[in-house]
Amino acid sequence: MSNKPGSITLVQLTRFGDILQTIWAVKDIKTSNPDLAVNLVVRKSFGKPLAFLLDKYFNNIYYLDSKSFIGDDLTSGLDSTIKEINSWETNVLVNLSFSKSSSYFSSLINANFRLGMSASQFASDNVNGSWSEYLYSTVMRGPLNSFSLVDIFKFILGAKNRPSMPEKNHTGNTLVIHPFTSSEKKMWSPNKWGEIIFKVLKNNPEINLSIVGSKEDSTRAQEIIKNPLLSDYNERIDINCGNLEIEELYELLQNSFLFCGHDSMVGHLASLAGLQTLTLSLGTVRAIESTPYGINNYVLAPRTPCFPCFPSDHCADFKCHKDLSYQAVTECLQQLIDTNEISASELQKNVSPLHLSTADVLQSNFSKEGLFYLENISSNELSMNELYRKFYRIVWLYMLEETEENSSYPKLNKASYAGLEGFIPNLKQLFELAEFGKKYSRFILEEISKDQPDVEYIKNCGQKIEEIDEMQVLLGKASPALNPIIDFFNLKKSKMAGNNLVELCTSSHEIYQSIGSFCNIMYELIEKTMNEYSIKNKKNSMKEAKE
Repeated sequence: MSNKPGSITLVQLTRFGDILQTIWAVKDIKTSNPDLAVNLVVRKSFGKPLAFLLDKYFNNIYYLDSKSFIGDDLTSGLDSTIKEINSWETNVLVNLSFSKSSSYFSSLINANFRLGMSASQFASDNVNGSWSEYLYSTVMRGPLNSFSLVDIFKFILGAKNRPSMPEKNHTGNTLVIHPFTSSEKKMWSPNKWGEIIFKVLKNNPEINLSIVGSKEDSTRAQEIIKNPLLSDYNERIDINCGNLEIEELYELLQNSFLFCGHDSMVGHLASLAGLQTLTLSLGTVRAIESTPYGINNYVLAPRTPCFPCFPSDHCADFKCHKDLSYQAVTECLQQLIDTNEISASELQKNVSPLHLSTADVLQSNFSKEGLFYLENISSNELSMNELYRKFYRIVWLYMLEETEENSSYPKLNKASYAGLEGFIPNLKQLFELAEFGKKYSRFILEEISKDQPDVEYIKNCGQKIEEIDEMQVLLGKASPALNPIIDFFNLKKSKMAGNNLVELCTSSHEIYQSIGSFCNIMYELIEKTMNEYSIKNKKNSMKEAKE
């Protein structure tokens, strides 16, 4: 931030994983601003078990207990809560929870400046700050977000320093496994996990294994170890489901050498403990958003066309579960056990192409600009969503941060080249709609400036602008890859600043100008990428002709 505040108060009313990702962001902002006071409002049920970590990074913490807002004492409970929080000095309030209840709650806290969602006298949901708008309109909408949630939180907070990572811990002989999630969509069957555990313990007699989870996971853990394959290995397996406090789990992770599991709080805790992680992403998981933050963590993600899906999507057969083979997982685990790294050449040598063709192996790293990214080390062929995410990442950084990230052109194949060819006309159409929006906004401004404005003409221009906005939404339905642009700028339009028609039309003109600029940059990137592919193809064809 250009004017460094004396204190920031964060409202983070979501679950364990988001709180742990918030810790990463706060760690980095306090590295560059050690005198900055950072306060936190967090739900008691999720915050208290993490107090041993939160106390290290936050100056004041309020553990919000929803029970105090139930019954006849609701008003006094809320009043006393807000009174205590308002006793802190808060220059900037940042609401990282995107819900109506957190929006209203945040509006009651005194602050000089607000970021994130808060209620106002004009709107029940008002989102402040470009990166908060990005989070609200893109992350919550679909699969085309290009950034880790930690980096988005850091952008919102204004932290720009290179992240400070704990050293990787590869000591001890315990492999920690967390084969559970809150949803069946994101969780492999006990049989598959039994096969993985059997293979690891059979090939590595020096290794012990700890299965961790909540009390509710105990039944499923028992299903896993009752697999007949594991009958000779039970003495090397500890089940820690519901019998460890989170602080004790953290200590276990610190004294282990590797973590493997589904997308969950435990993966983020492991990364904070300095443990290398292998995450199996299934169902609704978006790897770039939730992969444990750190260098040299790995993800196995299916290439199933419908992956990732939405929680509301009906799924009968969980095809993405089948596309992630236990052969690929066991090979990745063995390589990490042996060398702490996964080698693409070793994967291709030891795993059948049939198993590798249905899943990607992703490795985490940081760019020179200090931003988290995932590199596909198992395949050079990117899916269309992966391509779009790469293009969007470049444009968002330029538009919102005026930053250029040094990266090479994405590699295309015949199918992705054809996909981009089909996308370009829709991108051009969005650009043209933005140009019409600019034109009608300008017409209104010009008419208003006259001595005797034509009210009917102004109304007609306003109707044209409404039609343009409706056409943009329809275009987004026809070409979902455009929705990140459409949704972001529609959110901006919904909260245009202005006390009169002139100011509103000026804001409208600026927004349409930004849409046009975004489309222009996106088009240039795609065009250059396609030209690179065409030139390379032409050279290869000429080479083949000579041979």
